[in-house]
Amino acid sequence: MRKLIISVSIAAAAMILTSCASMYIPTGNNTPLLEEKHEAQIEVGTSNNSLYLMTAFALTDKWAIMANGTLSYYNFTNRYSIIPDKHDGNWLFDSDDYYAHQYYELGVGRFNLTKLKRLKLEVFGGGGYGYASDSHFKETPMHDNKYFLIFVQGNIAYKHLFTKDRTFEIGASYRFAYSRFTESFYFENEELNKSTNWNNIHFEPVLFVKGGTESVRVIFKVGASLKPVSPFFHDGAFVFDGPSSTFFHTSIGLNIKIGGNKQKAER
Repeated sequence: MRKLIISVSIAAAAMILTSCASMYIPTGNNTPLLEEKHEAQIEVGTSNNSLYLMTAFALTDKWAIMANGTLSYYNFTNRYSIIPDKHDGNWLFDSDDYYAHQYYELGVGRFNLTKLKRLKLEVFGGGGYGYASDSHFKETPMHDNKYFLIFVQGNIAYKHLFTKDRTFEIGASYRFAYSRFTESFYFENEELNKSTNWNNIHFEPVLFVKGGTESVRVIFKVGASLKPVSPFFHDGAFVFDGPSSTFFHTSIGLNIKIGGNKQKAER
C-alpha cells in the first residue's frame, strides 16, 4: 500500500509540473459513492488550477442529487495555477497565463447499483455553465468564453474497513461530456469584435483514493480531460477540428459525510 501511495504521489507531481493553462478547467468529478437514504456529503479542496466545492445528497435509497462548483486562482489573485514559472524561477505559481474561470453544475443519479458488499457503483448525469476570461494578451482589451456542458458520469470504488470507523476507498470515475462554447474577442474598435462557437466532446477519467473515518476523509484525485475531437460550427456546418489537447489535473480535499453509516452506528 505504501508503494502504491508513493507511486501515485510521484505521478501527481509530474502532472502538476506539466499542466498548462486552459480556458476550460475540468471539475475533477464528484465521487460521493453514497450508501443510503438521506446521506449527505460535502467536499472542499484545491487542485493545481482552482478551488472546488462538491456536494451530494441521497433523496432515497437509490436516487441522489449533486451540486458542484470551481473557481480558478485568478478569481482571487493575479496568478493562475500551481505550476513552475519557466521565466522567473518561481516554483509556486505560473504568472504568465492569466485566466479567471468559474464553473457550476447540477446532476442527478442512481447509487447502490451493485449488491456486492465492498464494491460501490453509481451513475450521474447533468449539466453546467462556465465562464472564463483572460488578460494575458495586452493588445486585446477583453477575451472571454461562455459555455454550457452536459455530461454522464460513472463512479466505481472498492471500500475496505480497517476498523469499525477507519475506512479506505480506491476507485475511478469516468465522465463523457459535450460542451458548447461561445468565444468572444472585444477591441477598442467595435467593428473588429467577433465571436466563434465551438463544440467539444470530452472524456474525463479520474483515479482517486479516499481514507479516514466514516465522517471525515481525505481524498486525493488524479485526472485528465481528453478531447479526441473538437467539432464546431462554421458557416452553418458542423465541422470537426481534429485531435485536441489533453489537460492533466490533480487535487486534494476534505470529504465530510453526514448520515449514512454514522447514523447507523448511533442508532
